[in-house]
Amino acid sequence: MGGRFTDRSGAITNTGFRLAARGERFWPRSGLLRFQCSLRSSGLEEEFDRGTFSIYYRPSAPTAAERRENASLLRFSRASLSFSRDSRNTDKTADTLNALSAFNMGPFNTAFTFTLNSNSKLGNEEGSMFQYPLFETFDSFKAGGELIWRTPNLQLGNIELRTRAGYTIRAEKDPILDFSVNCSFRPGRWGRVSLRIASTDFPEKWNYTLSWRFETRQ
Repeated sequence: MGGRFTDRSGAITNTGFRLAARGERFWPRSGLLRFQCSLRSSGLEEEFDRGTFSIYYRPSAPTAAERRENASLLRFSRASLSFSRDSRNTDKTADTLNALSAFNMGPFNTAFTFTLNSNSKLGNEEGSMFQYPLFETFDSFKAGGELIWRTPNLQLGNIELRTRAGYTIRAEKDPILDFSVNCSFRPGRWGRVSLRIASTDFPEKWNYTLSWRFETRQ
């Protein structure tokens, strides 16, 4: 709290006040359940005008014996759900709901994401984020899926192939289909070479990116 307010990313913003809480429960082999809440306002005595609530769950990883016996078993790996509201503009309060679920099967990893964006009009000069209604006016909904394939440790290096597709429904606008393929190769100690082909509005718009991240290791 103060005139030199710094948010979690390290950026310095205007005067502000933040109240945050987090609770975690751990299990063996990286199992985790986490609850988080963050509320923000322009000052200590002002109404909260921004907030985020989230829950994240990751089950315990299988033991080495379980992986050997069921190398190709489909396994749930993680899930998350979050809700955020920004009511600094009371005529267009932004509500966002995000959900994610991910699964593993041998060398394949999959993730499915869902995002719902909506606007609400609070009609109050104070702009408290606790005023209703929620998700009053539909803005957009996006569903996406990602498939990742990784080779085991090879003598010449590791290869990763990542494919992603998403479909966005927008209010009073045409829907958008986006698609991308990314292939990367790690040649031992020489960093990573990757090629990315992506369409932000499939099949109309395309871009291609070739990159080499150079690293030296001893």
